[in-house]
Amino acid sequence: MDDAGCGRSVAPGDVARIPLLIRFPPLGLIVIVITAPDGRVQPGRLSRALIGGPASATKLTEFGGSPESGSGGTVDETHRRTFDDYRQKGLAARCGFGTRPVLLIVDFINGFIDPSSPLGGPLGHEIQETGKLLEAFRRAGLSVVYTTIAYRPDLRDAGMWIRKVPALETLKKGTRMVEVDARIRPLVGETVIEKKQAAAFFGTDLDAELRSRGIDTIVMTGCTTSGCIRASAIDSIQHGYHTAVVADAVGDRAHGPHQANLFDIDAKYGDVISTNEALDYIASVTTSGGFASEADTTFRQWWSQANRAEG
Repeated sequence: MDDAGCGRSVAPGDVARIPLLIRFPPLGLIVIVITAPDGRVQPGRLSRALIGGPASATKLTEFGGSPESGSGGTVDETHRRTFDDYRQKGLAARCGFGTRPVLLIVDFINGFIDPSSPLGGPLGHEIQETGKLLEAFRRAGLSVVYTTIAYRPDLRDAGMWIRKVPALETLKKGTRMVEVDARIRPLVGETVIEKKQAAAFFGTDLDAELRSRGIDTIVMTGCTTSGCIRASAIDSIQHGYHTAVVADAVGDRAHGPHQANLFDIDAKYGDVISTNEALDYIASVTTSGGFASEADTTFRQWWSQANRAEG
């Protein structure tokens, strides 16, 4: 990068000749170049400040992913210019957050995690990030919902999708492939929605389940970014939920589809946020009159009334 802020692409393997951290305040960009021990450049991460509507605060969103999954990498100049153009034309504002969130963990099942599965990919980092959010949601007493894909042995409930993706035949009911990864397995009482298609809402009672709990915000993790995450994010915003997709807690089989779909979701269907931003939001909900705080207040009122009645 030169002093004027014009960029050149840095390919993995190039010798590092630029600073570790370069800031571009006019464009809201921060580029981090990570060097290996031998001084050669490894793919880094680009962060971008997104500005929403008039009442929203500036958000810092990291488009990334783990080196393990291959989902990370820098966003090139064309990517930045396209997003800047979108913003100028009235796209890429912010959904923001509500006060009653659910953590929706989409299809982090063995069939998409196990490398022996034709559908599987290396998503260990994304599972780890989801685990952080899961712990925070549970600690705050907030809702957690999982999805899985599971078909009958004869696959007659798989519809046309299995014609397009024959590997889905791996996901049969009663097999370990449709079970949630053991590192983030559901606790007793946590809901697991069984679906047949890409979107978590399609043909399921997810919307009714969330509305019965008063949910207004969906914080989404899972896989794959280009498939079930994208489809679920579109349905989420169409159903009227504040929609946030956690960039480092969703993954795909390849870098290109992952990045392209994060870009598109952030531009049109939800807010792409980092794990840290999601954790900050959960903390704010818990401490500033959100759902968990309201539940605590309700319990205390009930307890006080019960004690007075007994007295």
